Amino acid sequence: MPAQPLSRRRVLEMLVVLGFGAACQPAADLDDHSPPEPWGGGNSVDNHDSPARQNLEALMDVFIPSERDEQGNLLSAGALEAGAYEVVKLERMVGPARALGLIGALPDGFDQSIASFDTSFRATLSAALDALAADEVSATFFRKLSRERQIRAVARGLENETVAPLLRYVRTACFVAYFGAVENDLGLREIGFPAFEDFADRLAVSGYPRTVTDGRLIDPNTENLATLAAQGELDDYTQNKAPAPTPSDDLSSIVDEHGDLS
Repeated sequence: MPAQPLSRRRVLEMLVVLGFGAACQPAADLDDHSPPEPWGGGNSVDNHDSPARQNLEALMDVFIPSERDEQGNLLSAGALEAGAYEVVKLERMVGPARALGLIGALPDGFDQSIASFDTSFRATLSAALDALAADEVSATFFRKLSRERQIRAVARGLENETVAPLLRYVRTACFVAYFGAVENDLGLREIGFPAFEDFADRLAVSGYPRTVTDGRLIDPNTENLATLAAQGELDDYTQNKAPAPTPSDDLSSIVDEHGDLS
């Protein structure tokens, strides 16, 4: 039996519990009735033709936009390419948010609301986005606004105590996906990190030192690190040096002469 949709008020209260709003004072149009289901192409929140999904994806592209050329080829990955649409789902968000210290302990029974949160949240968010869009251009959906107008609408929404928790939740999901490598490592690559050695096994790198050109793992026992360094081919964040001593810590018992933990 499918979970019953949450009321708009309950969606906002859950976001406050998660820490995405300082107050929960639903506006007159956010009453205790279940949110509408404005999907059009079916009630699934994952339907690509769903107006609610299109509004949410447009919002994510405002927070961390992708860049494309005139032919539509991807030049720079944004929040969507980094998997933010999956991360924003509450069951996917709680784990990383706890690990990052973004949220604390949740009240008993909170998990029972997760199943119906996503559908209700998207409906509530979509309605709020379209209301913000209508203030920009009458009778226009958020997803249909120009990027400049979308940015202005979101800025106004972040100043609205009712809408802001919805937007902050999505913004957090975007940054967690982009910088946290939850679904893929595209965001980290965009800011200069190397690709994961094996993302499926969550292995970022199996060790250092490596060559700069192709990232090959170097065997310091058989290769000359000084020569590789002179060639600009040595990628070794440890600099192959023992850590400097500190006035308060005696590292001799835990670190050997090579700077490795003993």
